[in-house]
Parts: sequence; structure tokens; C-alpha cells
Amino acid sequence: MISTFYDIEWSKSVFFITFTSLAITLLPISFLIFPIEPLGLSISLALLTLLPLFGGIIYAFFNSPLLLELSDTQIIVHTRKKNKCIEYTDISSIEIYYPVKWEIMTFGIGGLFGFFGHFKNSKIGEYEAFVGDFNQAILIQMKDNKKYVISCKTRKLVMRRINQKIYNELEYV
Repeated sequence: MISTFYDIEWSKSVFFITFTSLAITLLPISFLIFPIEPLGLSISLALLTLLPLFGGIIYAFFNSPLLLELSDTQIIVHTRKKNKCIEYTDISSIEIYYPVKWEIMTFGIGGLFGFFGHFKNSKIGEYEAFVGDFNQAILIQMKDNKKYVISCKTRKLVMRRINQKIYNELEYV
């Protein structure tokens, strides 16, 4: 069994959102270290602010797409928590994904450590995303009408390899 791994690269907006979110999280931490009682900023207020922020950051950190693997039988999107496996035999087609102006996130994360979860748009409808950069994204249409959008640094090479696996073509290197 031979597997090939591909990096999922972050876009500039993902970098900005991630590092801005982490920086904003440091502000309530500073109130824990240096409480400002005269301003009414107590430790309990800082903790109340931190809990939802840390919850979201921890969820995003563990569920964000890290690496794309093409094995002999499936595409595997690696995350820190649970990998997403897509069988080649279940794929109907693949194509370049062109982002639309308005993406609706129905459940997931929209920029913190990537874009992942369930999204919807007017062009393709509902889909599940595992994306670091939408400009490097691939749309995978399944035989059961589910759709996945994944991304990686070498989109055209990955699309060629997936097509070879789908259509059982011989691979010449």
C-alpha cells in the first residue's frame, strides 16, 4: 500500500483570523495576571470571557485540516482529532472549486485554523469543507450527491492522481 501526502496550506485570511483570534484571547489572560479592580474588571469577568474563547479555539485546533493523504483506496483528510476518509469508488467526479462571493457556514469554523464543517452556497448547494485556502480547493462530487471541498498546495497534481484512482488508470512516473 503506497500513500502520498500533500500539505494543506493556509490562505492569508486564515493566518490573519487565526493570529488575531489568538491575540484577542491574550487580553482576558492579562486581566487574570494583572487584575484592574478600579475599572470593575475582575477575575470572574476575565474567566467568563475566556471560557467560550478557549472552547472555540480548542474545537478549531483539533478539527482543522492538516494534511491530505491519497492511499490506494481512499482520500484521507488528516486532523488532530478524527480523519475524514473518502473512498475512490464512491466518487462521481472531481473538479476545481471556484469560490463564490457568499458562502454560508451552517456549522463549523470559518477561518480559525482553516475552513471546515458544513457550508452552503448558491452555485453547488450544501457541502462539507476541509480547506486551508479556497484558491487551492477541489470539489468532490459523490455518487450519493454529497459534496466535499478539500484543498492542498498542489491541486492539479492531486486532481490528476485522484482521477487515476477513480478510473483505475495506470500511473506513469
